[in-house]
Amino acid sequence: MVKINLPLVESFSMKLVALGFLVTFVGFVLVLLGALLSTSSQVPSSLAGAIFIGPFPIIFGSGTKELFGPFLWVFATISVILVALYLVSIALFLKGRRSGPGGI
Repeated sequence: MVKINLPLVESFSMKLVALGFLVTFVGFVLVLLGALLSTSSQVPSSLAGAIFIGPFPIIFGSGTKELFGPFLWVFATISVILVALYLVSIALFLKGRRSGPGGI
């Protein structure tokens, strides 16, 4: 098990937040280095991304359909999973309100 020892962070949730910032920063640096170090322009490339607002995605991309198609399926699958989790959380919330305080 990995132990994160950060002197300024005491609670477990704050350690997770700090770890999230660290992973995001490392990912940003790796993408930046990959873009700067790529010198071959003859390789076909494709770009795809999604911004999720709640369970609904805004999907964007460029490139050929052969390279962009798999990304579209991945984002659609993630979107379906997020909608299902969203509906389950609403159902659990409403069930908790009906049962009253202190009980599920």
